[in-house]
Amino acid sequence: MTSNRFRRTGRTVTILAGLAAAAALCTTTASADVTGLSVSDSNYAVGGNYTLTATCDQQQGTVNFTDNGQSLGSAADSGGTATLQWSPQTTGSHALVADGCVGAGQSDTAAQVGVSVAQTSGQGTGGGLIQMLENLLGSGAIQNLLSSLSAAAPQ
Repeated sequence: MTSNRFRRTGRTVTILAGLAAAAALCTTTASADVTGLSVSDSNYAVGGNYTLTATCDQQQGTVNFTDNGQSLGSAADSGGTATLQWSPQTTGSHALVADGCVGAGQSDTAAQVGVSVAQTSGQGTGGGLIQMLENLLGSGAIQNLLSSLSAAAPQ
């Protein structure tokens, strides 16, 4: 009977010590309240490289990024923004989320953006070349060039 009481007490102490350690880890990291999330570019393709930018309050902390619930990593909030590079690996809909690392007793804030990712650029459609030219010349440059050529073509 006495040994059961000591085992229960030992388990309780172990559980409480684990909870105290977890709380201490969280409270030593400042929270970064996320107020917005944006993704560079607007045409997403598998294997492309894009920048995720989370807008944060002025607290210095950490922002965690996920893609469809899978961790992409984290970045430090510096001067109100945290950025992370993202390269989608699958086609389809992607729910990108940025949320602040919070300590005990703090509320978590998050921002979400949904994007649609197409096939790998350059797979038989000329997408890689077009994307490269858009990046080099600026968004809309190809459309402007095609419009100019069409207007100059003999009728």
